Amino acid sequence: MHIKIIYLCDKFFFCSKKRLKNTFFTLPVRFQKYFVALDQYHMCFHFMIPKKSKYAIQALKCLAKVYPDQGKLSIAHIATEENISRKFLEAILLQLRHNGIVGSKMGPNGGYYLLQSPDEIVLSNIIRSTGGPIALLPCVSLNFYEPCEDCPHEELCGLHDVLLEVREASVHILSKTSLSDLIAREKKLAKKIKKQ
Repeated sequence: MHIKIIYLCDKFFFCSKKRLKNTFFTLPVRFQKYFVALDQYHMCFHFMIPKKSKYAIQALKCLAKVYPDQGKLSIAHIATEENISRKFLEAILLQLRHNGIVGSKMGPNGGYYLLQSPDEIVLSNIIRSTGGPIALLPCVSLNFYEPCEDCPHEELCGLHDVLLEVREASVHILSKTSLSDLIAREKKLAKKIKKQ
């Protein structure tokens, strides 16, 4: 039953507070305390990109390293290389294929491959393609906008104004950082560690 409650909380995590409240009251009383605890736990990490987006970046980075020479990699190879659950990875790659970022080929020599050059695939597109918001609050999000229920005048809110600037700065950095840039950064970091 604990697993069901966790799934329930995950499922409704990015829903409105009203839907969360309605979900809470449909639970048996003895399970409501678990939902509240999990809801509070998730809200602590609301400002982080979803694990799905993080794993998507890792998987795409793995494919970028073999682009265009080898090209295709199997799910099993990527899952092992990046330490990602195979079942979770399958769902992520299907979503990326649906969004036109990767393609796939069946057969013994098949696998997943990038549909664009690693220079053209930027982090902001990956995060948005996997359902992750870049903004720190829904009220400043471009794709996941939702007004704050406790804020009567959004246009007069100082926090809203500051977080708009944070969102713009984040979008600017993530939109100009490609998979190739990410790989180049990792190579620089590896050299820096060797010198120490």
